[in-house]
Amino acid sequence: MMGDHLRADLKSIQGLVGTLHGMARQLNEVFNYQVGDFDTEAGAADLGTALTEFSDNWTIRQANLLSDLNDLGRVAEVAVGVMNATDANLAQALKSALTKAETPAPPVQLKHRMPL
Repeated sequence: MMGDHLRADLKSIQGLVGTLHGMARQLNEVFNYQVGDFDTEAGAADLGTALTEFSDNWTIRQANLLSDLNDLGRVAEVAVGVMNATDANLAQALKSALTKAETPAPPVQLKHRMPL
């Protein structure tokens, strides 16, 4: 059975948003380099082709990594927003319930019966 309380450090999660977006920005800058022609530098056509294929695959993996980091940042940001909103809604509901419980009900007016 699960515990009856859910705790989340929203400040840490919010900090994670900035960290993930910052990592994605920094990696994007690092990954932005021009790849030359490997055929002339490799000395052999087969080696040049293999290096070009590796470079192309690495570029795809870089794009996936950057996309994943940005997606995780958005998920963390949405999670913080939803948790904050839920917390505020629950607090308001509890406050409203307490206010209603503290307010006495209006007196019941009894109708007088006539004797038979």
